Amino acid sequence: MSTFQNSRYFAFTPQAIFAAIETPERLARWWGPDGFSNTFEVFEFRTGGRWVFEDPVFAQAMKHVLEPANAQNLNRLGLELARA
Repeated sequence: MSTFQNSRYFAFTPQAIFAAIETPERLARWWGPDGFSNTFEVFEFRTGGRWVFEDPVFAQAMKHVLEPANAQNLNRLGLELARA
């Protein structure tokens, strides 16, 4: 199994970053690769919580877009943080 890591510096407080992640409506605006749409069945933002979402585009693209999608997610998270 291969692993990869992305990182990005955001000039926002940890509270602002967590708010963009823990609020399902905000998370749905920026999570996923281009063309991705989110339907969250379950989203429990806590230790041991569950996250169940559905998107056929994501399922098909999973094999070859994970690393680029993470970079796109970080780009969109930055835009979401700037909106707040």
